[in-house]
Amino acid sequence: FEAELLKSVQGVCLGADDTGTPPDAQLDDALVFMALCVGGLSLSRAVADKDLSARILRACAEASGRIASDEPSPPTSQEA
Repeated sequence: FEAELLKSVQGVCLGADDTGTPPDAQLDDALVFMALCVGGLSLSRAVADKDLSARILRACAEASGRIASDEPSPPTSQEA
């Protein structure tokens, strides 16, 4: 699972054909993006209320869009 996750995250960062190493901030954003996608889908399927399910998906999609935008990420606590 870990190996496939890392391949997916690297693909989010660099594209499917690139084998370079993404910068730490970009890697962190890709991990958050993946967690939002997987977690949001899991939560939306776990609730019975269709409106709440749609709200979870919408909120995660909007947050993912912000992460995927060209806006620079704030430095991590380790980088600051």
